Amino acid sequence: SVGSLFGTTSKDDTRPATLDTLREVKAAVRVPVCAIGGVDETNIAGVVAAGADMAAVISAVMAADDPRAAAQRLAAAFG
Repeated sequence: SVGSLFGTTSKDDTRPATLDTLREVKAAVRVPVCAIGGVDETNIAGVVAAGADMAAVISAVMAADDPRAAAQRLAAAFG
């Protein structure tokens, strides 16, 4: 996992990271890379563009009016 990318209230003892960090990790490893930390519908496109194979989310789904729809939209960003 790479993050906390955008800050999160779910966990307070994570190392900060950036989309550049995500790109660097993706280029350096041959395993799937997971983006984590504050990922939501406003930034998922950048996460995908930076090379993430997946994203771990909590608030973006659980705080949504329709959690199922939010999860589907986030997953759809990965094609």
